[in-house]
Amino acid sequence: MYIYDIHYFQSVKMQPEKRPLVKKSSWYDPSSGRNFSAGGVLLYDDYDDEGFYLLGETRTKDDIMYNDIGGKYTIEDCTIWQTIRRELYEETYGLVDVLVKDVVRWSTSYPLITIDAHGKDLKAFRLDKEPPVLPGTTYSYMCIVLPVSEIQRLTTLYEGKMLFTDEVNEELYSQARAEAIAKRSPKMEDRTPLCLKKIKYSEINHNDSLHGYRLKPLLPLLRELFPI
Repeated sequence: MYIYDIHYFQSVKMQPEKRPLVKKSSWYDPSSGRNFSAGGVLLYDDYDDEGFYLLGETRTKDDIMYNDIGGKYTIEDCTIWQTIRRELYEETYGLVDVLVKDVVRWSTSYPLITIDAHGKDLKAFRLDKEPPVLPGTTYSYMCIVLPVSEIQRLTTLYEGKMLFTDEVNEELYSQARAEAIAKRSPKMEDRTPLCLKKIKYSEINHNDSLHGYRLKPLLPLLRELFPI
């Protein structure tokens, strides 16, 4: 879907019939002064404090990288909170379905991190520390650091099974993934998360090969929040 860039029209005083269409790819957050082009959640184990629940995604044919659950904002989302709700649903293949109001509540109750992009350089900041927007920031990613118990409390059983306990029901996740691919298209198999795993803090801290492009810039702040 496309919308008119009003500021551009006003600056060049173009007639309506000559207005170009541009795709809106970010959501402006007045409280932080950032344009968020993507959002997600990083789930952590708040039972025995052992690790994070991460998505395994294909990096190369024989290599898997791990990231939080998240993805790009679309104009249909209207807000970054809806983006996060939708990504949770899509990347768990319908196993986690929450309300937008739940996501908004999380954003005020748990650590909120932004990853700001400066060209190819990615830097993470705590949004509750009110970091300034640095010159040259091209886009930002919002990540809510969320205890997995919040997901457990809000989701229902799927065929009598729960996705999250103190571990991940990897068999249930694989089943839901296979069913989603069968319903939509076999082509999506290479473009969707492969697995969902709980990975211990120590393993994340000492194994750089696990770090996805979003997880890597988060690590300095995660070391302040968790025993990794």
